[in-house]
Amino acid sequence: MERKTILAFIVVFGNIIHIVENICNEETITSKTRQRICKRYYKCFIKYPIVAKHISCSDISIIESISNYDIEERNTTYLLTLKVTNSNISILQTSMFRRFTNLSKLYWDSNMQNIMPGAFNYLGNLKELCLQGNQLTSISDGLFNSLTSLEKLDLSNNRIQNISDHAFVGIKLNELHISNNNISHIEQALDPLNTLTTLDLSHNDLNKVTSFKNLPLRSLNLSHNRISEVDFELFHENLYEIDLSFNNISEITNYNVSQASEIILHHNKIQHFEENVNVTYLDLRYNKLETIGSRLFGSGLKRFYADDNSISVINPNAFFGLYDLEHLLLANNNLSSISNSLFKDLRSLTYLDLSGNKLTYFAFGTFDNLANLNVLNISNNNLKDLQQYTLHSLGNLTDLLFQNNEINEMHVGDLMIYMPKLKRVNLDNNDWSCKKLVGIVLNLKNMKVSFPNGNSWEESNIHGIKCHETFDRAPADNDAKSDSDLDYSKLKHFFNEDFTNTLMYKYFNEEFKNSNFFHILRKSN
Repeated sequence: MERKTILAFIVVFGNIIHIVENICNEETITSKTRQRICKRYYKCFIKYPIVAKHISCSDISIIESISNYDIEERNTTYLLTLKVTNSNISILQTSMFRRFTNLSKLYWDSNMQNIMPGAFNYLGNLKELCLQGNQLTSISDGLFNSLTSLEKLDLSNNRIQNISDHAFVGIKLNELHISNNNISHIEQALDPLNTLTTLDLSHNDLNKVTSFKNLPLRSLNLSHNRISEVDFELFHENLYEIDLSFNNISEITNYNVSQASEIILHHNKIQHFEENVNVTYLDLRYNKLETIGSRLFGSGLKRFYADDNSISVINPNAFFGLYDLEHLLLANNNLSSISNSLFKDLRSLTYLDLSGNKLTYFAFGTFDNLANLNVLNISNNNLKDLQQYTLHSLGNLTDLLFQNNEINEMHVGDLMIYMPKLKRVNLDNNDWSCKKLVGIVLNLKNMKVSFPNGNSWEESNIHGIKCHETFDRAPADNDAKSDSDLDYSKLKHFFNEDFTNTLMYKYFNEEFKNSNFFHILRKSN
């Protein structure tokens, strides 16, 4: 009987929890009602510890202090997770969690401004502490040294300016998140964290990279700072991925010794980079590159992004031996031509973006070894011909984008022979005649190849794709002549002028008429 009662209570209590959570988040009820319900909800957990091991307290502004609700008199040692949001508690007092000795996860994102020394005493089993979204301005010495089991600490989205040199002494973190603060220097504070594998310092005010050599980091995020130069010798050999995007980096040193596999450097001021055979993912978008030299990459490179630079020259051997490269993005540069051997080793390439350049044509053989290509973007160039015969090897292509060029011809039937898997094209804003465009559109529909509508509805168009109308007209004036008329005029000119000046003509026209033979012929007639 007792067992049935407990089970029934758990079911009912689960429903109560669900209902109360909805009510506490309901904006239509009054604040006073919300406080009263949430207060009962909170006390309900404390009264029946056998039921709940995880508490989420949302909008508990009526709780001035956790101890005000006689938590100390209740058995809270069962509790594993505590989440507090929208509280008006601005200070975490010393030893305020002493009844939560088995707490494993603590999330407190409210209006906290200060943490008293010893606030986390008795939380020796805590593994995850999240204090993001508060108003903390500094982290003092020894604040976390009682958290001997702590693995993850999140201090992001605060107002932290200073972290003392001994703030992290005594803890063995795996993850530390301090993004979106006002940190300009971090000095020696990270030195004790010799087990740290993930560090996020993005969105701060750092202007230089201090040594991370003693930290066995696998992931490091330094994006959105004010860093101007980077020495890759400052990083541990275990580093797998590093994000340095959105900085002011113009100089990179010892890049060739980096063991990192993924390097993100977009939105900087980089003009050149060295060889690195270890990188598999390299993002250099939005920099100031002008050339790409030969053999700068190792054979393991899988993705290379160099969009939005000023690249005008790519060495024909730049991608030599990159048999595993899958994505290559070279959009929005100054390329006017491409060597027909540039892509010859890219047999694994599935995505190629050459849009936004100054390309006028592709030589035969340019795409011959790209049998696995799925997406080809050649839009926003100066192409006057689709040159679909140069695309004959792209049997796995599904997307062909060539909008914003000067193309006026497209043979859909031939294209589908080369690309039987083609599903999508974009042909907007080219030099189409309306008559040709109608035929192209009908053929695409018959082949079940989709295309987006254009936006040129105010002028001659087919499905919003602009086109120009052509009509058969008589010559506008007498000077307009067909090719046959011109040929006849030349012939007539020859016989009227040029031929009459020849010796042959003069002989038969003058001397021959005065000859005896001529008179004999006349008499015989």
